[in-house]
Amino acid sequence: ELPVPGLGVLIVVVAMVVIGFMATLFITAPLMRLVERIIGRLPFAKLLYSAVKDLLSAVVGDERRFDKPVLLRVSDGIEVVGFITRDSLTELGLEDRVAVYLPQSDNFAGQTLVVPRERVSEIAASGADAMRFIVSAGIAKSDPEHG
Repeated sequence: ELPVPGLGVLIVVVAMVVIGFMATLFITAPLMRLVERIIGRLPFAKLLYSAVKDLLSAVVGDERRFDKPVLLRVSDGIEVVGFITRDSLTELGLEDRVAVYLPQSDNFAGQTLVVPRERVSEIAASGADAMRFIVSAGIAKSDPEHG
């Protein structure tokens, strides 16, 4: 028996954290670098991997880019919810256009549309609420903690 109640639980928790950190540092990170080097040598796989990696970091990473939810007017009376991913397309010679990403509700895919800026209007919702709305096909309600 230990002289302090709960000390055993504390030791187990600390040990788990330390072991997890060490495994991430010495096993997972080098393994991921090796996988990325291998994929980097395969032209099509490299293109696909980097696109998926960028998309995932835009959705759940530290550099979230889906923070500007908008309504895109497709035609009279029809609008879709999406996200501005590029405010300026001057490098493509399209000064009056923006890039709007339209996620799909039934899978992890979507379309990027280049549209005239005047067809896009920002909406008063958080990026998380807009994504929840899209992914749930409009069924889910907004999260009270986020807006």
